[in-house]
Amino acid sequence: MMMAASANPHVHDNAQEYHDEEHQNLVVQEVGESTTSAMEQIEQSRRRKDLQMGFSSIALVLGLATSLFVCPWITFCATMTAIASCCLYLRNNTKDIDQPARCKSVLIPNQHPSWLVWSTYSGSVAVWKHDENRGTQYRVSLDKLPIRACAWLESKNWMIVGMDPGRICVFTTTTGDKVTEWEAHSDYIRALTIAPSQPYLLSCSDDMTVKMWDIEYNFEWVKTFEGHHHYIMALQFDPHNHQQFATASLDRTIKFWNLERYKKHPKDESNPSSDSCPTNMPQFTLEGHSHGVNDLDFYQGDQQQPLLATGSDDHSVFVWNIESRQVLHILEGHTQNVTAVLFHPTLPILVSTSEDHTVRFWDTRHNFTSLMVLDCPDKGRGWALAAASSSNNTNGSDHHQLAVGFDTGCYSMDLVMKNISSNNNNDADDDGRPATSHLEIENDINVSKLLLEHERIPMMTTG
Repeated sequence: MMMAASANPHVHDNAQEYHDEEHQNLVVQEVGESTTSAMEQIEQSRRRKDLQMGFSSIALVLGLATSLFVCPWITFCATMTAIASCCLYLRNNTKDIDQPARCKSVLIPNQHPSWLVWSTYSGSVAVWKHDENRGTQYRVSLDKLPIRACAWLESKNWMIVGMDPGRICVFTTTTGDKVTEWEAHSDYIRALTIAPSQPYLLSCSDDMTVKMWDIEYNFEWVKTFEGHHHYIMALQFDPHNHQQFATASLDRTIKFWNLERYKKHPKDESNPSSDSCPTNMPQFTLEGHSHGVNDLDFYQGDQQQPLLATGSDDHSVFVWNIESRQVLHILEGHTQNVTAVLFHPTLPILVSTSEDHTVRFWDTRHNFTSLMVLDCPDKGRGWALAAASSSNNTNGSDHHQLAVGFDTGCYSMDLVMKNISSNNNNDADDDGRPATSHLEIENDINVSKLLLEHERIPMMTTG
């Protein structure tokens, strides 16, 4: 779920191979030549950058040698410029080398609320099951390329992932066997989602399109949705209207689309990714953010409140009324790009995370006032959020699971919410309003590290 024209320029992150020397007996499976060609494309791009840097260095040395005999002041200025240019080059091309565990996609399947799934920039997908014996854990290594999006097809127990530079891979969650793989987009895939009531998979990409794939017919292409003018970072179906979905883009807009408006077009069997594919335009658009929009989430509670939350590079979270298409609340507090937002399914809170190394909790019962700020400087930047659809009663308290993807891996934590009231009534204050809430965090665990350290973890490699 892995990411503006004005504030957060698109940077192709360099994935690093993640070695696990503790597991020697691996189940190795073959991968198609298409993934190899994708690797070659990225490698060629890196070589071009290196050649450009080399030619620039040669030209700089020649210029310095010439100016040395003309004017020492020119030599000094040129030297300082060269140092600054080299520092900028190194920063832009090495900033992700030490982040193989970075997690930009995390999910908790509805049918398996005790399972936690996340993907990494090192090209692996991990599945962790919370139980007393920690009996089901494994990591599937797909490739060295970053995986920015994943989805769980519960009816078949399939995991679907979007790999750089634009491929979709489907594999089983029981054995790690690959089901199918295809070239879906011409650029990074940012999000994947499965239609709640129809056999369709939707994917969105930096190529500014949303594509729909038919699951029942071996993921054949069905249609392409166009209308955004920049990278599409997120998409999600409306839980109260399964025919409607929304997309968030770095063009600063949120667009709504309705499947009922479009007839199923004949498939172009010869080239499902060709420009001649029929396209479909959005139903309506929400505008308000001053910078690109990175994520969105629908409110799953009362249908009388059709709410949508969006997080943006303008460092804010917007809460929209979908019916009136107006902004109800602007939540401020983050100091960097807001990368993910989430209405918790079992708690009256909205969660947001950001590149400022924090996770913020907003009270939906009190006009989205700030409930708590979790500062995580040791975890790095926050990228993704997920929550379990059911709670777990432990020691008389309801524990509500929250998963957060950081630079340093995927973290699982239990949220415990308590009501504080002046009249000792846990339901409401004296004036009838909901009681003031107090949020506590327990069992904050880096499951990425725990998974690798657990000696019983098998690792299945498909590339």
